[in-house]
Amino acid sequence: MPVDAPPIRHASTAPFPPFGAPPATASTSLLRHATGSGNRFARFYGQPLVSLPSSKGRNPGRGRPCTGRWRVGRGRGGTMRRPGSIFAVVALCLAMVLGIGASNATAAPGPTPPPRNNSSNETVYLVKGFFPAQFLPPGVSCPSRWDDFTEAMRSWGWAQETQFRKVGFYRFDTGCDVNLARLDGTRDVSLQELGRRLAWDIYDNYSSHGKSVDLVGHSMGGLIVRAALLGVKRYGATERWPDYIFVEDAVTLGTPHHGLRSDCGSWSLQCKEMQIGSGFINWLQAEKLPQSAQGTDWTLIGSNADTTVGLKNFRSAAPTTDSAQHLVRYDKSEKIDHSELRVLSTGAKSLYYSNFGSSWKYTTNGAPPVRAASHALYWESRW
Repeated sequence: MPVDAPPIRHASTAPFPPFGAPPATASTSLLRHATGSGNRFARFYGQPLVSLPSSKGRNPGRGRPCTGRWRVGRGRGGTMRRPGSIFAVVALCLAMVLGIGASNATAAPGPTPPPRNNSSNETVYLVKGFFPAQFLPPGVSCPSRWDDFTEAMRSWGWAQETQFRKVGFYRFDTGCDVNLARLDGTRDVSLQELGRRLAWDIYDNYSSHGKSVDLVGHSMGGLIVRAALLGVKRYGATERWPDYIFVEDAVTLGTPHHGLRSDCGSWSLQCKEMQIGSGFINWLQAEKLPQSAQGTDWTLIGSNADTTVGLKNFRSAAPTTDSAQHLVRYDKSEKIDHSELRVLSTGAKSLYYSNFGSSWKYTTNGAPPVRAASHALYWESRW
């Protein structure tokens, strides 16, 4: 396929490529890994920028902070040791900046990245968006957000064994394969922190075993995806973030990469962080779309009729200034709204597209959003 060909096409004119074998099954539990070591404490309670000394004065937990075991008293069996006071640790962690404003660091080199290729056998993380109802406990059914997406993918040939990991991050999210919530799970957990937790899940279950993954984020979920990659790139040599992750493809659907002009209906931290000019958006925009240690092919998909991201700033969902390899904007006449970007999978659509910084082109035979995402996840660099 020529590099400058339409990156996405209606299924009737572009049969989907054949598929390979699925990857070996990896652990699907974020908590399963945390057994019998100091790392467990770090996974559950988060990590400050600096290490806390253990009772023996050494840096515990494979160089990761907040993981030490502490001498707290003496019982019948001699010295009793347990994790330190939650309140003391939380107080210290809250007193530190969680990465924004921290000094940049170069990630330590990891193993040889897996090769980039056209494939359907990589695990796909699906990260949903914001829960806006201010006076309701945050949480949704992850299958309700992604089942249409995954069913369409499988109908096009994705193997039943292919792992689609639906990611939650609220206390009351249900049916998720991964939930990034710890003792918090509210709308006041920073998006950067959620990105950090996502990066660790990718590292623990895949990258550290030499496997790469693909990422899809809808709405705010795309900001979490971007934060995961950027945090590893900037802080991967520090103890709070993995040294590296392998992400071959990243797709965002209706994500406000440059922030929202309109109110998102909540007074929460996450809502504030999504606003134009917030510290978080400025942190993301300080550099172009980040690359993983494997190299990452970015596809940003938006709609000119998206009223949630906002009619005045719809270009935030597919900006030309962030160096994405592929950009797609659906014509306003298609009336594709915010939530439809993650469920619409049939019909030919009118859209604008750009590949590798080329000028915008227009087609009336473009694929619907889910099909576009499917192509982006399959092709190594062009679709």
